[in-house]
Amino acid sequence: MTFEEFQKICENEFHTVRLADIALELGVTPQVINNWKSRNTVPYKYVKIIRKKIAESSEIKQSNIQSQLFHTSRIVENNVNTDDGFKILFFVLRQTFNSIKNNLVIFFLIPSIMIIKALAKVISLEPIFLSEAKIIPSVDGSGSVSQISSIAANFGISTGSSSGGSITSANLFPEVIKSRRLARTLLKRNFNTTRYGENKPLVSILTGVEDLSENSEDYDGLMKAGISDLGSRIEVHLGSKTPLITIRVFAFEAQLAADIAGAVVDELNNLQKLFKSSRLNEKKIFIEGRIKDVEKALVKAEEELKYFRETNRNILKSPSLQLEQERYLREVSTQMQVFLTLKSQIEIVQIELVEKTNMLDILDMPEAPLQKIGPNRRIIMIIVAILSTILSLAIVYVKHWYEKEHLSS
Repeated sequence: MTFEEFQKICENEFHTVRLADIALELGVTPQVINNWKSRNTVPYKYVKIIRKKIAESSEIKQSNIQSQLFHTSRIVENNVNTDDGFKILFFVLRQTFNSIKNNLVIFFLIPSIMIIKALAKVISLEPIFLSEAKIIPSVDGSGSVSQISSIAANFGISTGSSSGGSITSANLFPEVIKSRRLARTLLKRNFNTTRYGENKPLVSILTGVEDLSENSEDYDGLMKAGISDLGSRIEVHLGSKTPLITIRVFAFEAQLAADIAGAVVDELNNLQKLFKSSRLNEKKIFIEGRIKDVEKALVKAEEELKYFRETNRNILKSPSLQLEQERYLREVSTQMQVFLTLKSQIEIVQIELVEKTNMLDILDMPEAPLQKIGPNRRIIMIIVAILSTILSLAIVYVKHWYEKEHLSS
């Protein structure tokens, strides 16, 4: 260690400036100190001595602070006096100020770097516009399906459909809207934007890749990225007491947000129609199969009645034959009623398949918002400034503690 560094340490820790005071502190003659100064070096033996004295002085100060804190807490508990508490607070603030003063570069450099980076990031953030649509599931959408299910139940056959578990149920609309199937359909639709131009696929708009082809190698990966991005831009809220469904879409352009929201409603309606047609086709196949079975049973019952009458000419004279004939007539009548009911239901299914009724009633059409909802750049910068200041203060404290510990060792 050089004598200048040694002298500076003695001045900071023991407030000794003169050579005679340093000699007195170390228990040597002033001539020895003079020799150190002329050679500008201090023997390591005395460097260890001065470090030991600094460590002892720090322990004494720490002990005094702890005793003072304990004494202050006792005074506050007894409601005697709080002056010492203010003194300790003043001491802590002074230590903090000294730590900052000795590390001004670190204290101001870290927040400056973080604020500049955050400012550059915030400036590049795209605006956020919100468009909202409100829809109500159509009541007529599942009328025929429920009728057919009841007919099937009369025959003791479960079709596995219920109002709560049906894919066309309003409770499942949020899951359908957030599904990958609907997302893939939306990503293939074309939209107009100011940034990318007109008639661009949504997947190209969200991923920023123009002239995207389905035959390209990156198509599947970009579709997955687009599905993830689109899912984060769509929110669905189902009413707790009403079947009203609110669809919210976020985008970087106002008209794009409204167009995507309208496309979501349109594709949801088409998808529900597809689900409805699929279920009706299943019911149609079931009823047609039942009609064939019932028709065979009806023909058989009529043939048996015909054969019974041909072989028993004197029915009116025999009560037992009359009773047997009633049984045949009842079987024919039952099969005839079932056959007519199934025929009427198959006609209802045919009508439902031909109809183009909407599965949704739109209460509020999506509109282009007038103002953006985010990002709030001011709040972001305030948060970054606070966090960066706290971080720099923590680093200054750690550096100050490390220097003291390293110097004392």
